[in-house]
Amino acid sequence: MAITAAMVKELREKTGAGMMDCQRALAEAGGDMEEAVKSCVRRSGGRRQEGWRVAKDGLVAVAVAADGSRGALVELNCETDFVARTERYQAFAQALAEQAMTEGWADAAAGLQRPLAADPAHTVAQAIAGQIATIGENIVLARAASLVAAAGSKVGSYLHMGGKIGVLVEITAGAGDDTVRDVAMHVAAAEPRFTSREVVPQPVIDEELEIGRAQAQAMGKPPQVADKIAEGKLAKFFELACLIEQPFVRNPEQTVGAMLAARGGATVGHFLRYSSARARRQARSERHPAVPARRPQALGEVADGEPAVRHRRRDPAGACRRDLGGARAGVEVSVVIGGGNIIRGIAATQQGLDRVTVTTWGCWRR
Repeated sequence: MAITAAMVKELREKTGAGMMDCQRALAEAGGDMEEAVKSCVRRSGGRRQEGWRVAKDGLVAVAVAADGSRGALVELNCETDFVARTERYQAFAQALAEQAMTEGWADAAAGLQRPLAADPAHTVAQAIAGQIATIGENIVLARAASLVAAAGSKVGSYLHMGGKIGVLVEITAGAGDDTVRDVAMHVAAAEPRFTSREVVPQPVIDEELEIGRAQAQAMGKPPQVADKIAEGKLAKFFELACLIEQPFVRNPEQTVGAMLAARGGATVGHFLRYSSARARRQARSERHPAVPARRPQALGEVADGEPAVRHRRRDPAGACRRDLGGARAGVEVSVVIGGGNIIRGIAATQQGLDRVTVTTWGCWRR
């Protein structure tokens, strides 16, 4: 059986063995992947080396047609930032973005099967395997997508920090270059989920309403009042999640929609946003899976996946009592200790604060 570059790449990802070792193991196993994996593990003394082969870094490359009719984003991941900053790696990523734009790739899986534009005798997957052999790091085409402008629109782009974040936006053709760049920059910074409230899927709306009602009912509100509170929270969700309702990053006094209206009434159709940080977050979550939180048994205890300990640097119980003077019994409270000493309770919840990010965290019960 012929040993292909894709087979070598797959075996390297599974075992972390060198390219020549993988070729030898596949040849000895007659192309049987499972037997080749066992052979590599035996030769390494029974140790698999997947950990250091994780492609947790990389960059995003963007390509836009000269006439603005189409564009594409690709996220090409590698193991270290050192490789991601090399000219060779960046040129390869840019070439893939250009090809994705020209051919209109729907996703990374479709792109991997395409012949490489610069070398049609090999597929994109084989070209990546060749880069792995040359560079010596695992390389993964994590994501790819293309965006085609509708009639009367054009595609613009923004690349942040040399490829850490890439954005494509479809916007009215008459919009000025500054407006296109400002909208794309805002998408990079604010991470909207939707263009406007009209395109938010109904299941998402229903979920937000359900969460709002549950929070209101936990505060003892009657059903009619709970429904109104849920509607208010839904409106707040739209402001946070929808592009045209978000405060414009360059002038928070006006929304993105107001900014567009003031610049000739341009409209945004679709947008795409990729961030190379996604690979790092995913790698961390795989190395450190979430541990179910254990509710502390008494005030002042901190739950962090370890046996409960009393916080020694301040009095969280006292802070809870001061901040929750009129709280109802049985209400669970999340408290931040550190990160600016932010402590929020029921009063903040009533003002619209639904979630709190914590540094040292725990749940206390009054």
